Amino acid sequence: MSSDVRIVNVTVTILGSIFYIVPNSGILTLGKGTKTQKPAIAGNSIQMIYSDNLDDAIGKFEFKLYPTQGNIINMAAIQDGKNANDVVIVAAGTTPETFTITAAAVTTDPPIAFSADGEVSYTLEGNPVT
Repeated sequence: MSSDVRIVNVTVTILGSIFYIVPNSGILTLGKGTKTQKPAIAGNSIQMIYSDNLDDAIGKFEFKLYPTQGNIINMAAIQDGKNANDVVIVAAGTTPETFTITAAAVTTDPPIAFSADGEVSYTLEGNPVT
């Protein structure tokens, strides 16, 4: 049975590095793809044909990090790894829920603001979430 507890805290592990993201900055797209239905004629009747549009079947995780030396160095290594990254997101709810995106790549080259309240936005895209 699902819980009605909102998930606001997530921990992200990529290439063995744990990242504590900026609170309330994580956005997860499961990558199930869109579903379509089209009418088709079958004999004397019209039947609805269901199909999956796999063009957008991409798991995606958008998040922000504080510009610490460790975060910048680790994320640069992840960018260099192209799509060899597995992203494991653990969401703290009533019971922890784990979401995984395999073959993920950083699809943005974010500017890094060196400031006390600066944040760096990253987007990783890969296989649909498992």
